[in-house]
Amino acid sequence: MSKTKSFFAALIVLALIASVDFLSGPEVNFSFFYLVPAAFAAWRLDFRAGAAFSALGASLWFVMDNFVHAHVYSHPLLPYWNTLVRFLFFLSGAAAMSRLKKAMLHEQQLAQTNSEMVSIVSHELNNSLVSVQLAASLLQEDEPAPIDPKREKFYGILTQTNRNMAQTVRTFLNKARLESGSFKLQTREIEFRKLAREALAYVQYLAEEKKISLKTTFPETVIPVVCDPDAISLALVNLITNGIKYTPAGGELEVSLRREEGRPDHVEISVRDSGIGIPSGELEAIFSGFYRTQQGKKTAAGTGLGLKISKEFIEAHGSALKVESDAGKGARFYFSLPTAA
Repeated sequence: MSKTKSFFAALIVLALIASVDFLSGPEVNFSFFYLVPAAFAAWRLDFRAGAAFSALGASLWFVMDNFVHAHVYSHPLLPYWNTLVRFLFFLSGAAAMSRLKKAMLHEQQLAQTNSEMVSIVSHELNNSLVSVQLAASLLQEDEPAPIDPKREKFYGILTQTNRNMAQTVRTFLNKARLESGSFKLQTREIEFRKLAREALAYVQYLAEEKKISLKTTFPETVIPVVCDPDAISLALVNLITNGIKYTPAGGELEVSLRREEGRPDHVEISVRDSGIGIPSGELEAIFSGFYRTQQGKKTAAGTGLGLKISKEFIEAHGSALKVESDAGKGARFYFSLPTAA
């Protein structure tokens, strides 16, 4: 809506309120509603417009009260005092609305700047990571067969580290997209076990390095789900990576899929580990972003952002990421997705 249209809209609202005030008579007090056009003008135009409509509203009330309704006061100055009080009330409302809009616009600008900066940095980091991975692959191909076991191990570490960095970059980039509102789900029918196997393959080297057993439990019948594969894949990789990081060597991690109880048109997806667990008093805090338990900080490096992003991706599907855990007893993260018709 243009400024001119907003101005005339405020005038129309003011005229309507004055008309209702006139028709309702002296028994119904309508003075409060003169605040509406003043607040609207301050929001759509600026504070000066809000102040002008505050004065108009107070003046109209004064005319209605004293000349149209002929309200009799015990002192001749009382109507002027009431008019001043109402004008200050309308002016305060217009000022509050104007400040609220400025604060909102400021926050939007900050969010947009933050999103653009994160996108630029993420793009440059991603390009560098691709170059590093390409160089490592070319070096590995030039190695004489058979490759020395020690050198092969280093190539594996380099590849996995590159993948972890790429995952971190994707996490920050998608966080910026979520905050800016530019992230949109692209849902389609897909076989979940395919996503799970790809996610497990992505972290296979990390699990082998810690001798952690990776398991899957799926029903015999294939159950296709409806989701955004990229978003759910990222959430799944984050959950599996966390499970491996916080599980001691020799432990296990299981990804499972089953029909949800009470809702046959939904499936429950679960990632369970035998790791250090999460104290019951911190189960909600771990989803807040950049939060890690004291034991978690001692066990592995990380930012604590992955769980927050995973939670937001899953909530974008109309579901919720939940957790069952206690200190020293491992953790089970689970959520549900609708099945295909």
